[in-house]
Amino acid sequence: MSTGFRVRPAAPGDVRDIHELDLAIARDGRGIVVSFDQLTARGPSAAAFIAETLDPKTREAGVMLVAEVDGTVVAEANVRRLKMDLARHVGVFGLGVHPRVQRRGIGRALLRASVDWARAHGIERLELYVRRDNTRALPLYESEGFELESTRVRFVRLADGSYVDDLGYVLFL
Repeated sequence: MSTGFRVRPAAPGDVRDIHELDLAIARDGRGIVVSFDQLTARGPSAAAFIAETLDPKTREAGVMLVAEVDGTVVAEANVRRLKMDLARHVGVFGLGVHPRVQRRGIGRALLRASVDWARAHGIERLELYVRRDNTRALPLYESEGFELESTRVRFVRLADGSYVDDLGYVLFL
């Protein structure tokens, strides 16, 4: 696999690849709150959001971007604008990078492109939620200016019965 990558808007044809990406992240065991079994049972779920971001009437609802290497989607980022009238200035950011291509700048490129989209579309507060045990993602978010705002204690219960806190970060644009 080459070291170069390309960031682009997600397209309907990416749904299967995004689902496979989610499965790989779930298999890795860090960085996602949905279990592998739940992802397998529900099947691909990105289709509706991709369609919403491509529809001119709902395009302001958010954006989904992907990064591909050698024509294969290896990472995904999204910003979802909150729909409540009084909170339309708030967006929630999500990011997933395949474990085999982490630490190559792909996540940072997607994060920066997502922040640029949010800024250009009037989002003033960008939130993200990350498991405390996702030690690969925390330094990225902090280095890009996100600040820890909250901790949801024992939010994630792992299969072995242990708990992981979920951290809420914010970036004001």
